[in-house]
Amino acid sequence: MNDQPLHGRIALVTGAGRGLGRELALAYAAAGASVICTARTQSELDQTVAEITAAGGQACAFACDATDEQQTREFFVTLATQFNRLDIVFLNAGGAEGDERPIAESDYAAWKQIVDMNLSTAFLMARDCLPLLRLGTDPKIITMGSGLGRTPRIGASAYGCGKAALSLFTKALAMELLPEGITVNELIPGPVGTDPDSFEPQYVEEGTFKGEYFKKPADIIPLALFLATQPAHGPTGQTFALNRRLI
Repeated sequence: MNDQPLHGRIALVTGAGRGLGRELALAYAAAGASVICTARTQSELDQTVAEITAAGGQACAFACDATDEQQTREFFVTLATQFNRLDIVFLNAGGAEGDERPIAESDYAAWKQIVDMNLSTAFLMARDCLPLLRLGTDPKIITMGSGLGRTPRIGASAYGCGKAALSLFTKALAMELLPEGITVNELIPGPVGTDPDSFEPQYVEEGTFKGEYFKKPADIIPLALFLATQPAHGPTGQTFALNRRLI
């Protein structure tokens, strides 16, 4: 197999400062892509870029709050001055940090913030990336879904609703962009340990995630590379999941 299947490609990864986004940026760079890293925290992005360049890869970093429409617009104006296209956009930004109380006890502002973090970020980034993505080769968008967007969990209604809406958004966007040859697919990683340095993969026999297998962030990379290397006539509007349970 080609050890650099993304050679010559330009990839944008949101939420690239830590966690899955950081792992995606590192992997895409190792596969030959020039990676544009974005997230809210510049210092975290700088660490990601430093690791990529130390390994011989190419990357740059731009801080942007993807829940802020003005910042997102300005971010893509800046990109357009430095890049003539985008080939891959991985909409990874999201999270569940915030209000985790049952619905009856939830604070609306906190609940809405989590939904926006997982849905509005994808909407703004997807909408505003299109002028550059339309200039790419076999252009594609990949969204980061969650099994909680299919199966609810007490205390995670905002996150689940955001991810459920993101899944439908992925399909709607795929339908709209199909005539232009831009594919849009969703990757559901299943449970992933948040601290790769201290976490060991494990099968869960009891509790909320009974039957699931907790992975390291690196374990999602083969599927992320598969989606990034599909041809223009490949899958679109589809969900690819690494869960063990039905979702």
